[in-house]
Amino acid sequence: MGDYLQYADIVVGEDFGPIVQIFSETLVGQYCVDWADQNPLYLETSPYGYRLAPITYDSGRLGADLLGTKFNIGRTIVTKTAQKNLRPVALGQSVKTTGRVEEKYVKRGYEYVVVSYTSCDETGQPFRTGVDHLAISLERRAES
Repeated sequence: MGDYLQYADIVVGEDFGPIVQIFSETLVGQYCVDWADQNPLYLETSPYGYRLAPITYDSGRLGADLLGTKFNIGRTIVTKTAQKNLRPVALGQSVKTTGRVEEKYVKRGYEYVVVSYTSCDETGQPFRTGVDHLAISLERRAES
């Protein structure tokens, strides 16, 4: 990818994705090490009868990852994120995330994009929804 994402390139209503990922043993194990989270729900059997994938895995960066399927997002920064976790996901499940640009705006001279997303399991059932606000860059737009 060449140039960085530009505000003018963002189209409100544009869909992105999917991003497909498997919550593998390796991925979850690395998550537990990186975040020093040795939760037995991820490492042993849960009350659901299976091991769970960390529900916060990828939280706060899915909007950027979705934009990254089309644009060079090297200068974007997630400034705000909100998630709704609907149910647990089992270790080993394939997860598909799709999203859409909901809004773009300028605040205090900085350009932002808002991306909503839904993550679904192998059966197509959603388990997480979210909204991320991303600053396009740290360059301030000239005030008009």
